[in-house]
Amino acid sequence: MNSKKLLVIGTLALIVLIAGAAALYSSFSGMGHSPVPASANASSGQSQGSAGDDLQPAPDFTVLDRDGNQVRLSDLRGKPVVLSFWASWCGICKTGMSDFEEVYADTGEEIHFMMINLTTGSETEEVATSYIDENGYTFPIYLDTEMEAAGAFGVTEVPVTYFVDKEGNLAAYGQGRLGVEGIRQGIEMAG
Repeated sequence: MNSKKLLVIGTLALIVLIAGAAALYSSFSGMGHSPVPASANASSGQSQGSAGDDLQPAPDFTVLDRDGNQVRLSDLRGKPVVLSFWASWCGICKTGMSDFEEVYADTGEEIHFMMINLTTGSETEEVATSYIDENGYTFPIYLDTEMEAAGAFGVTEVPVTYFVDKEGNLAAYGQGRLGVEGIRQGIEMAG
């Protein structure tokens, strides 16, 4: 009987250890990722040349600003663009918002920020704007109510951030929480 008890206790301890390791991995896996050059295809992970080779134009799309006005990505040419897809139900998105706010506050008018909310289903315009307002974020948000932007970039999970140069070419992208330094690195790559 004692050996059965020890086996059960040992099995439970192993389960707790594995669950703890999984929780730690999950909490750390969503933060501090570095962006990679856009020449490494975001959707397939396959390299398409070195950084600076064969620049790809960023796909154009139309989203709505908070006032309901249509805004096209191509309207923002002339300055680099930080293009981040998010949703208020996404935990990693929420933890990374303060990073974007910090970089936005530091860069002023030098960079366009397009914080694109995937506004479908339970993620309504009201839910998205309330979340931003309640947390005091000042960066501009855009609403992808028709999923046109997400479709153009092949977004299947959030958060994902793209960095577009001032001519409208993809410069870099990053998945997960990039952190302040990762966002700055992506902006530098879009230079």
